[in-house]
Amino acid sequence: MHDQDPIKSAQIYLEKHGAEENIRLLEMPEIEGAQTLAFIVEDFVEEWAQHTDTFLVDSTCEDEFNDYILDTN
Repeated sequence: MHDQDPIKSAQIYLEKHGAEENIRLLEMPEIEGAQTLAFIVEDFVEEWAQHTDTFLVDSTCEDEFNDYILDTN
């Protein structure tokens, strides 16, 4: 199963398979006019945490992602 919306598709995938990959979804407040998907890659963060105070990645896209829909089966 997947969703035609790439954000929703990724969310469905992470809900189903995230634990297998050490990925945990984060709760984010709704932002008017934007879609958000926040997650943490726990083993990556554990490895780098001792070397950083803050680590943030912001990926903002205004593109068509029809070719990137995840199959969550």
